[in-house]
Amino acid sequence: MVMSSSRPEAPVPAAHPRALPRTSSPLRIWAVVGAVLVAAEATVLLKWVTGPNFQRVPTGPDQPPGWMRAVLDVSQLAAVGVALLVVYRLLIRPWIRDREVTLNGLFVIAGLLAAPWDGLSAFPQHWFNYNSYLFNRGSILSEVPGAISPNGPGYGQAWPFFGFAAYVVLVPGLGAVGARIMRAAHNRFPGLGPAGLVGVCVLVMMVANLIVESTILLPLGFYHLGGGPWPIINGNHYYGLPFMEVLHFALFFSVPAVIRYFVNDKGETIAERGANAIPGASWRKVGMRALAVIGAVHIGFLAVYHVPVMLYAINSREYPQDVKERSYLLGNTCGKAVDRACPGPSTPIVRPGSGYFDWEGNYVAPDTRSRTSRLAPGG
Repeated sequence: MVMSSSRPEAPVPAAHPRALPRTSSPLRIWAVVGAVLVAAEATVLLKWVTGPNFQRVPTGPDQPPGWMRAVLDVSQLAAVGVALLVVYRLLIRPWIRDREVTLNGLFVIAGLLAAPWDGLSAFPQHWFNYNSYLFNRGSILSEVPGAISPNGPGYGQAWPFFGFAAYVVLVPGLGAVGARIMRAAHNRFPGLGPAGLVGVCVLVMMVANLIVESTILLPLGFYHLGGGPWPIINGNHYYGLPFMEVLHFALFFSVPAVIRYFVNDKGETIAERGANAIPGASWRKVGMRALAVIGAVHIGFLAVYHVPVMLYAINSREYPQDVKERSYLLGNTCGKAVDRACPGPSTPIVRPGSGYFDWEGNYVAPDTRSRTSRLAPGG
């Protein structure tokens, strides 16, 4: 389905062949949004990698079983290899061959920049965590202003570096898959409007997520989603899958699909409209398109996943015992190893400097933190 713009773009004045249209085109607006977000990310990333919080979150006293360690080791290496191939085929090769950066290439860049924010939904409270056996150096959350969930040197979200590879592959890949789903739905049901097509895409993505996370990613121990409400599969196990994850994951990866599918008669996405008025394939044009797509992807991810899931995080359900007994899934934020109660309805949200409940359910006041509540990384 093609969404045409309401009026043609204003022509570029002949006297200024490189000038942008004087109107506030969507390209300009989204490029400004993208520039602000990139600058903010660069600032936080720099502070993180150069500061004391850029440390590995260890596994603690419990180690993943041998089969799980082997799977995670192989998966990390394979993901990096696949990501490098995707970067070459979608970004580098088209630029070398055709002197052009395609939408696929822009999605690669956007995915790379979106990756560090993968754990942002745990901003107010941890409701999930990655397996800290994976190669990690903590999380960008340790430097995000206002973050409440405990993240610091040796504890917090153990964000795995292979997340960069995953996003580089999944953002353009699932974007293309979602666009094909909507195209097929339109051919089969021509009367479906934009909302109906997006609905079909989300439903198919939900089914795919239900299969992949419940049978592969969670059982293999890449992460746990123990605090997510409304578990629908294996709710009492470390590989339990909550319904809210199925829904919001599908919405998350429908964002690049929607951006890719709904274009105007010039082939421009909602973020790039106005780009064809810039002549040639100059770096200025490429840069503005890249920033615009980055802005649209990031805002979409925030709107359909990170922000709404923060509300679920505030109301985290009780972690299953199967999660609490695996320190490598807790990131040294709760459990017996650090003598802290895990998130749940009966556990107050912990803020920096606040009191907390220990593993036995006793309240530890802030003035005793130095004796009993220090987050001591294990293993």
